[in-house]
Amino acid sequence: MRVVKQDKVGKCGLPQIIINHSYQLDNPMERVSFIDNPETYFNNGKFLAFLPKTNREDELHIKLNEALRFPDYYGENWNALYDCLRDFSWIDKKGIALVHTTLPNLSDEELRTYIEIIFDASQDWKDGEEHYFKVIFPKETEEVINNIRP
Repeated sequence: MRVVKQDKVGKCGLPQIIINHSYQLDNPMERVSFIDNPETYFNNGKFLAFLPKTNREDELHIKLNEALRFPDYYGENWNALYDCLRDFSWIDKKGIALVHTTLPNLSDEELRTYIEIIFDASQDWKDGEEHYFKVIFPKETEEVINNIRP
């Protein structure tokens, strides 16, 4: 566990202290983090996309499209999601963080597919590329996600 103190204030105007639980992936630049109160996550150097609660796969694609400002050609399917998570040419900031306020409420198969796509996409970014991609989940979802991941 690592405590990260931010010099910035959160949305409510209060100083932020973020307790960060990181799941380190193969490449140290890419990671998935499990934190308390992800809705208060703040990082001025990154493009932050907050994903609200979703209850269906089609709703998940719509909310991801809105949060990450996908281009018009986004096809709202798993393959298109992976492709867009490996591009980000439409975003000026180098760092992109997808912040989940909760796990999407999907079938087991859909959730497994979604988790695999975002983990794979974050791992596929290499040092020196134009962008990097970080995924943040609530701390209480860590066990569920670790059970999904092989």
